[in-house]
Amino acid sequence: MGFVDRDPTPEEMERLKDLLRRELESGAFGMSLGLIYPPSSFCKTEELVELAKVLKEHDALLTVHMRSEGPRIFQAVDEMLDITRRSGVHLQISHLKLMGKPQWGRAEELLAKLQAAREEGMTITCDQYPYTATSTSMTALLPHWAHDGGVPALIQRLKEPTQRLKEETGVEMENRGGPASILVSGTHGYHPEWEGKTVEQLSQEFQMDPVDTVIRVLEQCGSSVACIYFCINEEDMLRIMSDMDICVGSDGYNFSYDRSITRTDPHPRSFGTFPRFLRLVREHKLMPLEDAVYKLTGLPADILGLKDRGTLEEGRIADITVFDPEQVRDLSEYTDSVKKPAGIRHVLVGGTFALKDGAGLVKKFAMIDIQRYQNVAVGDTLEETEKSYKKMLRANGVSTDDDSGKATKTDGTATGTISLISPVVLDGNSHYYVMLNGDGTLYDCPVANVVDIVRFKEGDSVTLTVSGDNGDVATASAVSQANDAGSSNASA
Repeated sequence: MGFVDRDPTPEEMERLKDLLRRELESGAFGMSLGLIYPPSSFCKTEELVELAKVLKEHDALLTVHMRSEGPRIFQAVDEMLDITRRSGVHLQISHLKLMGKPQWGRAEELLAKLQAAREEGMTITCDQYPYTATSTSMTALLPHWAHDGGVPALIQRLKEPTQRLKEETGVEMENRGGPASILVSGTHGYHPEWEGKTVEQLSQEFQMDPVDTVIRVLEQCGSSVACIYFCINEEDMLRIMSDMDICVGSDGYNFSYDRSITRTDPHPRSFGTFPRFLRLVREHKLMPLEDAVYKLTGLPADILGLKDRGTLEEGRIADITVFDPEQVRDLSEYTDSVKKPAGIRHVLVGGTFALKDGAGLVKKFAMIDIQRYQNVAVGDTLEETEKSYKKMLRANGVSTDDDSGKATKTDGTATGTISLISPVVLDGNSHYYVMLNGDGTLYDCPVANVVDIVRFKEGDSVTLTVSGDNGDVATASAVSQANDAGSSNASA
């Protein structure tokens, strides 16, 4: 269905359910929804009920960015509770918040609604990040109908904006705090001189109305603009934070601390969420330290059904962080976010030190972390797919300039750490991208610090040699099959 605003046919609905069953049987934790983001925003409640029933069959999780976290948040919660009630699924609400001044002070009411649903017999959990600012694309200011037809159609609407588009964009801008509360954090290489400025500041610079400013910025950046929205009340944030059914989640990314790679200032949550949470608990005396640690460890493990992590017990995997409870804190700022936190002494992953005495180890370990994304159609042609991947790379602060160094390829064999094997559908055929070293690239895309990228089609086989700085070596092989992400195996 893609970016077309329509309901699925009965046949398509069955296909959706079959695809979900296949992924769950392959080990997926559940299904994640982003109901403010097209094309997910096009789906109706009934469609979600049917998919939630499939999740319930597999005792899997339904996690959701709800349709609204602002003026219609209580209606959005009601929709998700209706889906949960009719399907019996475990509902996980992502980054629970009350966004916009008209909703401020209603945290108690919101939590009471969720607790009433639990008492009715529903399984409801949530996560939250400890910040009074959100972060998402500037396109979130646009009405969802403007996305019908995908990015090309959206850009055309931005070039010739209707009065309806302007009015609805203006309303959403006010819902998110107004032009002075919206900070441009990234333009993905299009206009770095606009980064670090608010919509109000850009409006004054352009001598344009704030709505026209948003439309201009989006149109000139190909709709790829990251923003930070200052629209959450601290008291509401702290009240939600104190609820023991709500775990901590960053809603962030795994950015590099290397400024040559991360060239923008993403939301600080990607660098300081957990230390910030511990600092706020300490300063506001929200709960005992052991409860705070549980919200960081045992609770999310329970939500995901992880039986071998989350508590310190003999026989469990030793993922351990040792911190100073009086000193742990975040140091990231909204306009200077790429900073490491303070007060973290040691980090062990699987019983092995990754951080010791506050310093990262030079020694790195070979690892293969293969994420499976099956039949993800990101473009109708190879050129469109590469454009989409480059957009993703720029969003993560990775340069795609021609002078940044070319990836090398040697007979399908390369050295590096495999971080992703991702299939896409091009011209009706399955293709696979193998990404090395985690910095992100694609076939023939010039990106620095990437050893190799290999693209192969159905029936091809590729073997890559993976080595860590300590000399460990692993191999991974993948053989593509129709509608399958391939198989992988590794030894190190």
